[in-house]
Amino acid sequence: MLTEFHFDEFYLGSDEFDSENAIFIHRKIMESWKDFGCFIYPDVKKSEYITWINGLDPKISKLWNVAFSHYKKSPMLSNYKPVCDFNNSLDIEHSYKPDELDLIIIPNNSQLISQTLSATHKLEISKTIEITDSLSFSNSKSLCEKDIAGGESIDDILEKRFRKLIKHSKKITIIDRYWAKNHEEDISRRKPALEKILDFIYILKKNISVVIYTSNVDSSDNYNTTLTNYVNFTLKKSPNFSKYISYFEISVCDDSLFQPKGHDRYIAFDDKICILGRGISIFRAYPVQNCTFNIKDINQTQFNSILKEFSRNRKLVI
Repeated sequence: MLTEFHFDEFYLGSDEFDSENAIFIHRKIMESWKDFGCFIYPDVKKSEYITWINGLDPKISKLWNVAFSHYKKSPMLSNYKPVCDFNNSLDIEHSYKPDELDLIIIPNNSQLISQTLSATHKLEISKTIEITDSLSFSNSKSLCEKDIAGGESIDDILEKRFRKLIKHSKKITIIDRYWAKNHEEDISRRKPALEKILDFIYILKKNISVVIYTSNVDSSDNYNTTLTNYVNFTLKKSPNFSKYISYFEISVCDDSLFQPKGHDRYIAFDDKICILGRGISIFRAYPVQNCTFNIKDINQTQFNSILKEFSRNRKLVI
């Protein structure tokens, strides 16, 4: 659901940012970045971006410094060349292909044409004046708010809604009341839901931490035997698990905590919180059923307080 977007280090010096309405343009770009975006930038030019930011009106400069400090961003993989040095859009698409960019923002007076390219990847090139109608940000917003329909492909759900969240996160935190119970049911019969997520992480070759909080519902030993054996004799024997999962922990809490505190089921990707009606059971080896779905910034949820409560009241930690 994240839009991977880019503008070059000269963009913030564009003429449109000298207008009386410039503050609205700045805010629109930063709001889209905060809610739905990941800024892809050349690390070697980071100081030049900061120089342009510090030259803006102090109120606007402060907002941009917050964005660069706290919003999702990632260094560019491509051999960098500023957008303003390209003569045509196809050359941009070819040059930036390794970064899988969704959107490049260009000044209104750029000679490049606003368009969506699809030869290798659907790259949107948008002038500032058109940013409010960006197809990329609109698609991300839709995927953040649209429920999952019955019959959808699990692979499509992972690809369209979770791939870029995983790609640009350092930690996944799952709070799912019935995960341990469902896992115990699945372990000897079908591929568990967690392994579907882990396999996707392995495909992305992403180093990431995974932490799970679940309940002891219908278990006399807090699922100690089942989960301990699973971690030691299945997960830890996988070369990919050792290679890509930087930290892994399962915490089991008393089920009585979940009704008042954790009835909703969450998957947190750093500061992006996915609220899933069916939790990660959506990834069980069954036909996908209708599932409520919403992604919010962590500050719009009670996730931190719920996590704190569960962390203080754990029956078992593996």
